[in-house]
Amino acid sequence: MQSRLYVFRLHKHGPAIFSDHIYRTTPYLFSVSQKPGITFSHHLKGIQLGVVGVDLDLRTLRAFLTASKITTGTVLGIISSDGKIIAHTETDGVEYERLPNNEVIIRLMELQERRDDPIHHMQKFVTASDDTSLTDITVNDTKYIGKAIHISMGGQKPELLVIAVPWNEIIAPLIESRERSLLITCLIILVFVGLAIFIARLIARPVEALRYEASNISQLNLGEGNRVRSSIREIDELASAMHSVKTALRTFGKYVPRSLVGRLMQSGEGGELGGERREVAIMFSDIADLTTISEGTEADAMICLALIFYAPEFYVNISRQVCTMAFFEGNIFCFSPNQ
Repeated sequence: MQSRLYVFRLHKHGPAIFSDHIYRTTPYLFSVSQKPGITFSHHLKGIQLGVVGVDLDLRTLRAFLTASKITTGTVLGIISSDGKIIAHTETDGVEYERLPNNEVIIRLMELQERRDDPIHHMQKFVTASDDTSLTDITVNDTKYIGKAIHISMGGQKPELLVIAVPWNEIIAPLIESRERSLLITCLIILVFVGLAIFIARLIARPVEALRYEASNISQLNLGEGNRVRSSIREIDELASAMHSVKTALRTFGKYVPRSLVGRLMQSGEGGELGGERREVAIMFSDIADLTTISEGTEADAMICLALIFYAPEFYVNISRQVCTMAFFEGNIFCFSPNQ
């Protein structure tokens, strides 16, 4: 363990012997480290010449203040009652002068020399108003929030510890948090908008297909086609019901002329039992031995055979009318309501 002989210097510690307060020297160059510093001394009660002293390197004090900065642009300083810089985060605050006998004299820098320093503006404000509460100051268009605290470092009057923090660096985390929140909100909105568009298309496509199917049914375009399907249960059930209607109409059209089915649909009136009294046109036609032929022939084959018996012109005229062909006592007749 290394030890260092500490020589008691009367001119550095002597005044503390006769005082009950902490005594602080003016800055001087430490003989061993050759660094500028100040010495604090205090008399030990009960011991006639007992003095305890502490050497404080001013550069160490500056490093301590720098480490205490809460933001990058924060400025801290300790100012003596006569306006001199004891420690400052932005400058050493000392001036050197070498005398002819090679003795180095150290002087503390006057704070007023740093006119653009927020510490200088805070010190002027506190001196003028004796107000050490939080206050706003503006230096070169930069707004600071400042705070001053009176501390005792052995001087005749309390020293001033001043801190000044740029407003924009205080609210920067809040702005960043707000921007992050806005970004997250925008992303959530985009996700929901995309989801809404996807669901809308999921609904719109089968609905559009059902609209097309309804249009076909209204025009009696009853082709087979593929049934519309949807992952949405209600739309899928509606598509299934429409497909069933289409199938039923297609089957109904095999027994009733399609034009009649269309007219019934357009009228919007339901069918009623008992029929309707109307004037009709009836055509009878007799084919020799038709009764005998029909007894041994299936109904669908008999229809085809009957059509062959007539001239094409007759068939065309029959097909153009809303009529029904049937067998009546072995003979063929057609009837059609008068238009």
